[in-house]
Amino acid sequence: MENKTSSEVLSRTEINQLSRAGRAIVIFEGEVYDATDFKGTHPGGPKFIDDYVGKDMTEVFYEEEHTKIALRMLKDMKIGTLEFSNSDQVSQDTVTSHSRMEEIEGEEWRKKVNPKLGTVWQVFTNLDHEEYNSFINDPKHLTRPGDEHIMFANPVLEFFSRTPWYHVALFWTPIALYKLYQGSFELSPLEYLMTILFAIVSW
Repeated sequence: MENKTSSEVLSRTEINQLSRAGRAIVIFEGEVYDATDFKGTHPGGPKFIDDYVGKDMTEVFYEEEHTKIALRMLKDMKIGTLEFSNSDQVSQDTVTSHSRMEEIEGEEWRKKVNPKLGTVWQVFTNLDHEEYNSFINDPKHLTRPGDEHIMFANPVLEFFSRTPWYHVALFWTPIALYKLYQGSFELSPLEYLMTILFAIVSW
């Protein structure tokens, strides 16, 4: 079966067909989501998603008190809306007086910052003070294939903003060893030892 778009209405039969085809289709607050690409990186492990494939996970999602970032990630996985039938039991105790998805609606800064076009410049030119505070206090989490967050639109600056952790050690270790070598001729043994200990603690 071909992929559905987020505006389509999916019946239980279609959801079951997608699930049998190996896709991790779940239902939340009457909306349908495809968590296939995400389940491998789910913090609780793929089993927690596999247990609800083809099912409504609204209640368990509420119980686990997921954060806003989890809601945003889920929103990106939406493929459609559930077609309700007389056989569907919709509990008002499960779907609370307000939708959890409503918590992430109206975040204006998200409409003004495209993480794929250079975040730094957009943050300082497009956001006001309140939006800036919301931006810096919001966790950024990249887990799905294709996720990307670019700091600078300039490819040269962007290249130097990303480096494996060991590159820092490779750069500074020779310099530190050379300075220690120089210090061995200028300091007493006690001063030399204290300098090394201070450097280690400071690091």
